[in-house]
Amino acid sequence: MVACKNRVRSVSQRRTAPGMVVMLAALAALAVAAPAAAASWKQPGYAATRSSYNPRETAIDAGNVAALVERWRVAGVGALRSPVAASGRVFVASGVEVVALALADGAELWRKSIDEQNECCGLFDPVLTPDGKVTLELGWIGGGGTAWVDPATGALTYEAEVHTGRIDRAVRGADVFALDYFYGSGGPLSIMLSPYPGLVYFGGIGSSGLRSPAVRGDRVFVARGTSLQAFDLTSCPEPIGPPSFPFCSAAWTKTLPDAIRTPVAFRDGVAVTAEDGSLHVNGAATGDLAWSAAIGAGVGEAPAVARRRIFVPTDRGVIVAFASRGCGSATCDAPNRFRLGSPATRQPVVAGKVLYAGTRDGHLVGFRAGGCGGPACEPLWDVDVGGGAIVAGPIVVDGTVIAGTADGQLVAYGLPQPS
Repeated sequence: MVACKNRVRSVSQRRTAPGMVVMLAALAALAVAAPAAAASWKQPGYAATRSSYNPRETAIDAGNVAALVERWRVAGVGALRSPVAASGRVFVASGVEVVALALADGAELWRKSIDEQNECCGLFDPVLTPDGKVTLELGWIGGGGTAWVDPATGALTYEAEVHTGRIDRAVRGADVFALDYFYGSGGPLSIMLSPYPGLVYFGGIGSSGLRSPAVRGDRVFVARGTSLQAFDLTSCPEPIGPPSFPFCSAAWTKTLPDAIRTPVAFRDGVAVTAEDGSLHVNGAATGDLAWSAAIGAGVGEAPAVARRRIFVPTDRGVIVAFASRGCGSATCDAPNRFRLGSPATRQPVVAGKVLYAGTRDGHLVGFRAGGCGGPACEPLWDVDVGGGAIVAGPIVVDGTVIAGTADGQLVAYGLPQPS
Protein backbone atom coordinates (compact mmCIF):
# COMPACT_ATOMS: atom_id res chain seq x y z
CA MET A 1 0.00 0.00 0.00
CA VAL A 2 2.90 2.40 0.76
CA ALA A 3 4.43 1.69 -2.65
CA CYS A 4 1.09 2.44 -4.30
CA LYS A 5 0.81 5.83 -2.53
CA ASN A 6 4.35 6.76 -3.46
CA ARG A 7 3.62 5.91 -7.10
CA VAL A 8 0.55 8.15 -7.19
CA ARG A 9 2.49 10.98 -5.55
CA SER A 10 5.31 10.78 -8.11
CA VAL A 11 2.79 10.93 -10.99
CA SER A 12 1.07 14.01 -9.52
CA GLN A 13 4.39 15.80 -9.16
CA ARG A 14 4.97 15.53 -12.90
CA ARG A 15 1.60 17.13 -13.78
CA THR A 16 0.85 20.87 -13.65
CA ALA A 17 -2.93 20.80 -14.22
CA PRO A 18 -4.81 20.24 -10.92
CA GLY A 19 -7.73 18.64 -12.77
CA MET A 20 -5.41 16.08 -14.30
CA VAL A 21 -4.03 15.22 -10.86
CA VAL A 22 -7.54 14.62 -9.50
CA MET A 23 -8.49 12.50 -12.49
CA LEU A 24 -5.37 10.33 -12.23
CA ALA A 25 -5.92 9.81 -8.50
CA ALA A 26 -9.52 8.77 -9.13
CA LEU A 27 -8.49 6.30 -11.85
CA ALA A 28 -5.85 4.80 -9.57
CA ALA A 29 -8.43 4.32 -6.83
CA LEU A 30 -10.80 2.65 -9.26
CA ALA A 31 -8.05 0.31 -10.44
CA VAL A 32 -7.50 -0.85 -6.87
CA ALA A 33 -11.16 -1.12 -5.93
CA ALA A 34 -12.61 -2.68 -9.12
CA PRO A 35 -13.51 -6.33 -8.51
CA ALA A 36 -11.95 -8.95 -10.74
CA ALA A 37 -14.14 -10.76 -13.23
CA ALA A 38 -15.87 -13.70 -11.63
CA ALA A 39 -13.90 -16.89 -12.22
CA SER A 40 -15.52 -20.27 -12.53
CA TRP A 41 -15.00 -23.97 -13.23
CA LYS A 42 -18.53 -25.03 -14.11
CA GLN A 43 -18.22 -28.64 -15.27
CA PRO A 44 -15.89 -31.62 -15.48
CA GLY A 45 -13.22 -30.82 -18.06
CA TYR A 46 -13.84 -27.05 -17.56
CA ALA A 47 -15.79 -26.55 -20.81
CA ALA A 48 -18.23 -28.44 -23.03
CA THR A 49 -15.27 -29.48 -25.16
CA ARG A 50 -13.86 -31.42 -22.14
CA SER A 51 -10.47 -29.81 -22.81
CA SER A 52 -9.55 -29.39 -19.11
CA TYR A 53 -8.01 -26.05 -20.08
CA ASN A 54 -8.75 -22.83 -18.18
CA PRO A 55 -7.47 -19.95 -20.35
CA ARG A 56 -8.70 -17.32 -17.87
CA GLU A 57 -6.34 -18.17 -15.03
CA THR A 58 -3.88 -15.28 -14.59
CA ALA A 59 -2.86 -15.33 -10.91
CA ILE A 60 -0.72 -18.49 -11.01
CA ASP A 61 1.81 -19.05 -13.78
CA ALA A 62 5.04 -20.93 -14.39
CA GLY A 63 7.00 -18.14 -12.71
CA ASN A 64 5.27 -18.38 -9.31
CA VAL A 65 3.68 -21.85 -9.15
CA ALA A 66 6.56 -23.10 -6.99
CA ALA A 67 5.48 -20.65 -4.26
CA LEU A 68 2.00 -22.20 -3.76
CA VAL A 69 1.08 -22.92 -0.15
CA GLU A 70 -1.89 -24.62 1.49
CA ARG A 71 -4.77 -22.18 1.96
CA TRP A 72 -7.35 -24.43 3.61
CA ARG A 73 -8.25 -28.04 4.21
CA VAL A 74 -11.71 -29.47 4.95
CA ALA A 75 -12.30 -33.05 6.11
CA GLY A 76 -15.45 -35.05 5.64
CA VAL A 77 -16.55 -33.81 2.22
CA GLY A 78 -15.70 -36.95 0.25
CA ALA A 79 -15.46 -35.34 -3.18
CA LEU A 80 -15.53 -37.62 -6.21
CA ARG A 81 -14.19 -36.71 -9.64
CA SER A 82 -14.34 -32.96 -10.28
CA PRO A 83 -15.44 -30.19 -7.91
CA VAL A 84 -17.00 -27.14 -9.57
CA ALA A 85 -16.69 -23.50 -8.53
CA ALA A 86 -18.32 -20.14 -9.27
CA SER A 87 -19.17 -16.88 -7.51
CA GLY A 88 -16.76 -17.60 -4.66
CA ARG A 89 -18.22 -21.05 -3.88
CA VAL A 90 -16.98 -24.59 -4.38
CA PHE A 91 -19.41 -27.50 -4.80
CA VAL A 92 -18.48 -31.16 -4.31
CA ALA A 93 -20.51 -34.36 -4.38
CA SER A 94 -19.62 -37.56 -2.56
CA GLY A 95 -22.27 -39.93 -3.87
CA VAL A 96 -24.12 -39.47 -0.58
CA GLU A 97 -24.46 -35.68 -0.42
CA VAL A 98 -23.46 -32.39 -1.98
CA VAL A 99 -21.49 -29.78 0.01
CA ALA A 100 -20.91 -26.06 -0.65
CA LEU A 101 -17.75 -24.36 0.65
CA ALA A 102 -16.42 -20.81 0.50
CA LEU A 103 -13.61 -20.57 -2.06
CA ALA A 104 -11.68 -18.05 0.05
CA ASP A 105 -11.33 -20.06 3.27
CA GLY A 106 -13.14 -23.40 2.89
CA ALA A 107 -15.91 -22.47 5.33
CA GLU A 108 -18.88 -24.83 5.00
CA LEU A 109 -21.93 -22.99 3.68
CA TRP A 110 -24.41 -25.87 3.47
CA ARG A 111 -24.62 -29.65 3.12
CA LYS A 112 -27.52 -31.58 1.57
CA SER A 113 -28.47 -35.20 0.96
CA ILE A 114 -31.51 -37.00 -0.48
CA ASP A 115 -34.07 -38.72 1.73
CA GLU A 116 -33.19 -42.41 1.74
CA GLN A 117 -36.89 -43.28 1.90
CA ASN A 118 -37.05 -42.33 -1.77
CA GLU A 119 -34.64 -45.17 -2.57
CA CYS A 120 -32.02 -42.74 -3.77
CA CYS A 121 -28.63 -44.22 -4.50
CA GLY A 122 -26.65 -41.00 -4.39
CA LEU A 123 -25.65 -37.64 -5.83
CA PHE A 124 -22.78 -37.41 -8.30
CA ASP A 125 -20.95 -35.11 -10.71
CA PRO A 126 -22.03 -31.51 -10.00
CA VAL A 127 -22.38 -29.13 -12.95
CA LEU A 128 -23.27 -25.42 -12.83
CA THR A 129 -25.99 -24.86 -15.42
CA PRO A 130 -27.11 -21.61 -17.14
CA ASP A 131 -30.19 -21.29 -14.90
CA GLY A 132 -27.86 -20.70 -11.95
CA LYS A 133 -28.48 -24.09 -10.36
CA VAL A 134 -26.12 -26.83 -9.28
CA THR A 135 -27.27 -29.93 -11.15
CA LEU A 136 -26.21 -33.42 -10.14
CA GLU A 137 -26.61 -36.93 -11.43
CA LEU A 138 -29.21 -38.64 -9.26
CA GLY A 139 -28.90 -42.39 -8.80
CA TRP A 140 -31.98 -44.53 -8.19
CA ILE A 141 -32.65 -48.21 -7.71
CA GLY A 142 -33.41 -49.33 -11.25
CA GLY A 143 -32.63 -45.99 -12.87
CA GLY A 144 -31.60 -42.40 -12.30
CA GLY A 145 -32.19 -38.78 -13.16
CA THR A 146 -31.11 -35.27 -12.29
CA ALA A 147 -31.19 -33.27 -9.07
CA TRP A 148 -31.34 -29.46 -8.93
CA VAL A 149 -29.79 -27.56 -6.02
CA ASP A 150 -29.95 -23.84 -5.27
CA PRO A 151 -26.29 -22.72 -5.00
CA ALA A 152 -27.00 -20.12 -2.29
CA THR A 153 -29.11 -22.20 0.10
CA GLY A 154 -28.81 -25.83 -0.91
CA ALA A 155 -32.58 -26.06 -1.35
CA LEU A 156 -33.13 -29.23 -3.33
CA THR A 157 -35.75 -30.18 -5.88
CA TYR A 158 -35.37 -33.14 -8.15
CA GLU A 159 -36.91 -35.05 -10.98
CA ALA A 160 -36.88 -38.82 -10.63
CA GLU A 161 -36.59 -40.37 -14.07
CA VAL A 162 -37.12 -43.97 -13.03
CA HIS A 163 -35.89 -46.52 -15.58
CA THR A 164 -33.39 -44.10 -17.05
CA GLY A 165 -29.85 -43.09 -16.22
CA ARG A 166 -27.94 -39.92 -17.04
CA ILE A 167 -24.26 -39.68 -17.91
CA ASP A 168 -22.74 -36.30 -17.10
CA ARG A 169 -23.61 -33.10 -18.87
CA ALA A 170 -21.86 -30.58 -21.09
CA VAL A 171 -22.80 -26.91 -20.74
CA ARG A 172 -22.51 -24.64 -23.78
CA GLY A 173 -24.09 -21.20 -23.55
CA ALA A 174 -27.71 -21.65 -22.53
CA ASP A 175 -27.76 -25.35 -23.48
CA VAL A 176 -27.07 -28.31 -21.23
CA PHE A 177 -26.34 -31.48 -23.17
CA ALA A 178 -26.71 -34.82 -21.43
CA LEU A 179 -26.68 -38.49 -22.29
CA ASP A 180 -29.67 -40.48 -21.07
CA TYR A 181 -29.96 -44.21 -21.47
CA PHE A 182 -33.38 -45.78 -21.11
CA TYR A 183 -33.94 -49.15 -19.51
CA GLY A 184 -36.18 -51.79 -20.98
CA SER A 185 -36.47 -55.48 -20.26
CA GLY A 186 -32.92 -56.75 -20.52
CA GLY A 187 -31.16 -53.39 -20.39
CA PRO A 188 -30.90 -49.94 -21.97
CA LEU A 189 -32.58 -49.92 -25.36
CA SER A 190 -31.87 -46.40 -26.53
CA ILE A 191 -29.81 -43.37 -25.65
CA MET A 192 -31.03 -39.77 -25.93
CA LEU A 193 -28.86 -36.71 -26.31
CA SER A 194 -30.70 -33.86 -24.59
CA PRO A 195 -31.61 -31.05 -25.44
CA TYR A 196 -31.09 -32.33 -28.97
CA PRO A 197 -34.60 -32.82 -30.43
CA GLY A 198 -34.71 -36.53 -31.01
CA LEU A 199 -33.26 -39.76 -29.78
CA VAL A 200 -29.78 -40.85 -30.70
CA TYR A 201 -29.56 -44.55 -31.30
CA PHE A 202 -26.23 -46.25 -30.78
CA GLY A 203 -27.24 -49.80 -31.67
CA GLY A 204 -27.31 -52.73 -29.29
CA ILE A 205 -28.90 -52.65 -25.87
CA GLY A 206 -25.97 -52.18 -23.51
CA SER A 207 -24.63 -49.01 -21.92
CA SER A 208 -21.20 -50.44 -21.13
CA GLY A 209 -18.37 -48.05 -21.94
CA LEU A 210 -20.59 -45.01 -22.49
CA ARG A 211 -18.56 -41.83 -21.96
CA SER A 212 -19.41 -38.18 -21.33
CA PRO A 213 -20.23 -36.00 -24.37
CA ALA A 214 -17.89 -33.38 -25.77
CA VAL A 215 -19.56 -30.49 -27.63
CA ARG A 216 -17.97 -28.04 -30.05
CA GLY A 217 -19.66 -26.05 -32.79
CA ASP A 218 -22.50 -28.01 -34.35
CA ARG A 219 -21.14 -31.41 -33.36
CA VAL A 220 -21.29 -33.54 -30.25
CA PHE A 221 -18.89 -36.46 -29.81
CA VAL A 222 -19.64 -39.56 -27.79
CA ALA A 223 -17.56 -42.66 -27.06
CA ARG A 224 -19.17 -45.99 -26.35
CA GLY A 225 -16.99 -49.07 -26.04
CA THR A 226 -14.62 -48.98 -29.00
CA SER A 227 -16.80 -46.66 -31.10
CA LEU A 228 -16.40 -42.91 -31.48
CA GLN A 229 -19.48 -41.20 -32.90
CA ALA A 230 -20.37 -37.67 -33.97
CA PHE A 231 -23.90 -36.26 -34.05
CA ASP A 232 -25.06 -33.13 -35.83
CA LEU A 233 -26.77 -30.61 -33.56
CA THR A 234 -28.38 -28.67 -36.40
CA SER A 235 -30.14 -31.51 -38.20
CA CYS A 236 -31.06 -35.16 -37.91
CA PRO A 237 -29.38 -36.89 -40.83
CA GLU A 238 -31.05 -40.06 -42.07
CA PRO A 239 -33.61 -40.40 -39.26
CA ILE A 240 -34.68 -43.94 -38.53
CA GLY A 241 -37.56 -45.38 -36.54
CA PRO A 242 -41.26 -44.51 -36.56
CA PRO A 243 -42.29 -40.82 -36.87
CA SER A 244 -43.75 -40.88 -33.38
CA PHE A 245 -40.47 -42.14 -31.89
CA PRO A 246 -37.64 -41.10 -34.23
CA PHE A 247 -34.01 -41.95 -33.91
CA CYS A 248 -31.22 -39.84 -35.34
CA SER A 249 -28.32 -41.71 -36.83
CA ALA A 250 -24.74 -40.61 -36.29
CA ALA A 251 -23.08 -38.26 -38.76
CA TRP A 252 -20.16 -40.66 -38.64
CA THR A 253 -18.86 -43.59 -36.61
CA LYS A 254 -15.27 -44.74 -36.21
CA THR A 255 -14.02 -47.88 -34.50
CA LEU A 256 -10.82 -47.82 -32.48
CA PRO A 257 -8.68 -50.82 -31.50
CA ASP A 258 -9.70 -50.75 -27.82
CA ALA A 259 -12.13 -49.13 -25.37
CA ILE A 260 -12.14 -45.33 -25.61
CA ARG A 261 -11.81 -42.72 -22.89
CA THR A 262 -13.85 -39.48 -22.82
CA PRO A 263 -13.43 -37.56 -26.11
CA VAL A 264 -11.98 -34.06 -26.13
CA ALA A 265 -13.00 -31.63 -28.90
CA PHE A 266 -10.75 -28.82 -30.16
CA ARG A 267 -10.61 -26.62 -33.26
CA ASP A 268 -11.56 -28.92 -36.18
CA GLY A 269 -10.81 -32.23 -34.48
CA VAL A 270 -11.53 -34.60 -31.62
CA ALA A 271 -8.88 -36.40 -29.58
CA VAL A 272 -9.44 -39.73 -27.87
CA THR A 273 -7.23 -42.19 -26.07
CA ALA A 274 -7.78 -45.94 -26.08
CA GLU A 275 -6.97 -48.45 -23.38
CA ASP A 276 -4.36 -50.12 -25.60
CA GLY A 277 -2.17 -47.04 -25.06
CA SER A 278 -2.88 -45.15 -28.26
CA LEU A 279 -3.92 -41.58 -29.08
CA HIS A 280 -6.15 -40.82 -32.07
CA VAL A 281 -7.04 -37.43 -33.55
CA ASN A 282 -10.00 -37.50 -35.94
CA GLY A 283 -11.46 -34.73 -38.06
CA ALA A 284 -14.69 -33.31 -36.64
CA ALA A 285 -16.43 -33.07 -40.00
CA THR A 286 -15.82 -36.54 -41.42
CA GLY A 287 -14.23 -38.57 -38.65
CA ASP A 288 -11.22 -39.32 -40.86
CA LEU A 289 -8.08 -40.07 -38.89
CA ALA A 290 -5.72 -37.10 -38.99
CA TRP A 291 -2.91 -38.78 -37.08
CA SER A 292 -2.27 -41.20 -34.23
CA ALA A 293 0.42 -42.10 -31.73
CA ALA A 294 1.44 -45.20 -29.83
CA ILE A 295 2.03 -44.03 -26.28
CA GLY A 296 3.97 -47.10 -25.23
CA ALA A 297 2.09 -47.36 -21.93
CA GLY A 298 -1.46 -47.75 -20.73
CA VAL A 299 -3.66 -44.65 -20.74
CA GLY A 300 -5.93 -44.34 -17.75
CA GLU A 301 -7.52 -40.90 -18.21
CA ALA A 302 -8.69 -38.53 -20.94
CA PRO A 303 -6.12 -36.12 -22.39
CA ALA A 304 -6.06 -32.37 -21.80
CA VAL A 305 -5.88 -30.08 -24.83
CA ALA A 306 -4.56 -26.53 -24.46
CA ARG A 307 -3.68 -24.08 -27.21
CA ARG A 308 -1.42 -26.13 -29.50
CA ARG A 309 -0.69 -29.19 -27.34
CA ILE A 310 -2.30 -32.46 -26.27
CA PHE A 311 -1.27 -33.89 -22.88
CA VAL A 312 -1.83 -37.62 -22.35
CA PRO A 313 -1.42 -39.19 -18.88
CA THR A 314 -0.03 -42.73 -18.74
CA ASP A 315 -0.06 -45.49 -16.15
CA ARG A 316 3.73 -45.20 -15.84
CA GLY A 317 3.58 -41.90 -14.01
CA VAL A 318 4.40 -39.77 -17.06
CA ILE A 319 2.39 -37.26 -19.10
CA VAL A 320 3.38 -37.21 -22.76
CA ALA A 321 2.77 -34.12 -24.90
CA PHE A 322 2.10 -33.83 -28.63
CA ALA A 323 1.55 -30.93 -31.02
CA SER A 324 -2.22 -30.83 -31.54
CA ARG A 325 -1.78 -30.40 -35.30
CA GLY A 326 0.37 -33.52 -35.45
CA CYS A 327 3.84 -33.91 -36.87
CA GLY A 328 3.17 -34.05 -40.60
CA SER A 329 3.02 -37.85 -40.64
CA ALA A 330 0.31 -40.42 -40.00
CA THR A 331 1.97 -41.41 -36.72
CA CYS A 332 3.75 -39.12 -34.29
CA ASP A 333 6.18 -39.33 -31.40
CA ALA A 334 5.89 -37.32 -28.19
CA PRO A 335 8.39 -34.43 -28.12
CA ASN A 336 7.97 -33.86 -24.35
CA ARG A 337 7.47 -35.99 -21.25
CA PHE A 338 6.51 -34.74 -17.81
CA ARG A 339 7.51 -36.95 -14.87
CA LEU A 340 4.83 -37.26 -12.20
CA GLY A 341 6.46 -39.95 -10.08
CA SER A 342 3.14 -41.83 -9.87
CA PRO A 343 0.24 -42.34 -12.32
CA ALA A 344 -2.27 -39.51 -12.71
CA THR A 345 -5.65 -40.37 -11.22
CA ARG A 346 -7.74 -37.85 -13.17
CA GLN A 347 -7.57 -35.81 -16.38
CA PRO A 348 -4.66 -33.32 -16.27
CA VAL A 349 -5.37 -29.58 -16.16
CA VAL A 350 -3.74 -26.66 -17.95
CA ALA A 351 -4.17 -23.14 -16.55
CA GLY A 352 -1.91 -20.08 -16.61
CA LYS A 353 0.59 -21.95 -18.83
CA VAL A 354 1.00 -24.54 -16.06
CA LEU A 355 0.25 -28.24 -16.46
CA TYR A 356 -1.22 -29.78 -13.28
CA ALA A 357 -1.96 -33.36 -12.27
CA GLY A 358 -3.00 -35.30 -9.17
CA THR A 359 -1.36 -38.66 -8.59
CA ARG A 360 -2.07 -42.07 -7.12
CA ASP A 361 0.46 -41.50 -4.33
CA GLY A 362 -1.33 -38.33 -3.22
CA HIS A 363 0.78 -35.60 -4.81
CA LEU A 364 -0.20 -32.48 -6.72
CA VAL A 365 2.39 -31.46 -9.30
CA GLY A 366 2.76 -28.52 -11.65
CA PHE A 367 4.96 -28.13 -14.74
CA ARG A 368 5.72 -25.45 -17.28
CA ALA A 369 3.16 -26.46 -19.91
CA GLY A 370 5.40 -25.32 -22.75
CA GLY A 371 8.11 -27.77 -21.75
CA CYS A 372 11.49 -27.39 -20.12
CA GLY A 373 13.86 -27.29 -23.09
CA GLY A 374 14.57 -31.01 -22.87
CA PRO A 375 12.75 -34.27 -23.60
CA ALA A 376 11.91 -35.03 -19.94
CA CYS A 377 10.64 -32.40 -17.50
CA GLU A 378 10.59 -32.38 -13.71
CA PRO A 379 7.85 -30.52 -11.81
CA LEU A 380 8.19 -26.89 -10.77
CA TRP A 381 5.82 -27.62 -7.87
CA ASP A 382 5.36 -30.95 -6.09
CA VAL A 383 3.43 -31.28 -2.83
CA ASP A 384 2.34 -34.33 -0.86
CA VAL A 385 -1.28 -33.47 -0.07
CA GLY A 386 -1.71 -36.20 2.56
CA GLY A 387 -4.81 -38.33 2.76
CA GLY A 388 -4.14 -40.86 0.02
CA ALA A 389 -4.65 -40.74 -3.73
CA ILE A 390 -6.07 -37.68 -5.43
CA VAL A 391 -9.61 -38.75 -6.34
CA ALA A 392 -11.18 -35.37 -7.23
CA GLY A 393 -9.69 -32.71 -9.46
CA PRO A 394 -7.47 -30.89 -9.54
CA ILE A 395 -9.27 -27.80 -10.76
CA VAL A 396 -7.65 -24.37 -11.02
CA VAL A 397 -9.83 -21.31 -10.58
CA ASP A 398 -9.23 -17.74 -9.38
CA GLY A 399 -5.65 -18.38 -8.24
CA THR A 400 -6.64 -21.53 -6.32
CA VAL A 401 -5.74 -25.17 -6.97
CA ILE A 402 -8.31 -27.55 -5.44
CA ALA A 403 -8.23 -31.32 -5.13
CA GLY A 404 -9.90 -34.07 -3.09
CA THR A 405 -8.18 -37.02 -1.41
CA ALA A 406 -9.15 -40.64 -0.92
CA ASP A 407 -9.81 -40.11 2.80
CA GLY A 408 -12.42 -37.39 2.16
CA GLN A 409 -10.44 -34.16 2.43
CA LEU A 410 -10.74 -31.22 0.08
CA VAL A 411 -7.55 -29.14 -0.01
CA ALA A 412 -6.87 -25.75 -1.62
CA TYR A 413 -3.52 -24.18 -2.51
CA GLY A 414 -2.75 -20.61 -3.49
CA LEU A 415 -0.03 -17.98 -3.48
CA PRO A 416 1.06 -16.66 -0.07
CA GLN A 417 -1.11 -13.83 1.20
CA PRO A 418 0.65 -10.48 1.79
CA SER A 419 1.26 -9.79 5.46
